[in-house]
Amino acid sequence: MTNLKQKVTPLTRGLIWTCTERIQPALSNYRDIDYLVNGLITASLGQNPELECRVIISESFGEYFYLLMGKNITDKEFENFFNLIKTQLTGENHLLLVDDNQSFERIQKLAPSEIKSKILVSRA
Repeated sequence: MTNLKQKVTPLTRGLIWTCTERIQPALSNYRDIDYLVNGLITASLGQNPELECRVIISESFGEYFYLLMGKNITDKEFENFFNLIKTQLTGENHLLLVDDNQSFERIQKLAPSEIKSKILVSRA
């Protein structure tokens, strides 16, 4: 089990993956994140390979698990994702950030105040 997979716990409700390139299986975190969403990234690429940004809803530990990923994620896409997931981030629940594209400061500016403290950065 890799370090990234170990960071996803029953309290993790989602993940943001900012990629350095277009989403493709050759990216370093692709296999681990695809595993976490039950192969839905691979299935999504087969349906729409040209999309720059994707939102996938899967299941993890019996709960919904939300994934936002892409190279050039717009402010509006971040805002829509935060609106989608914010009701899931209660108590000790959190959102994991795999920030390959150095977007943490931007994400912190865009995240609603109730979500900012729920974003954990993975150093995978």
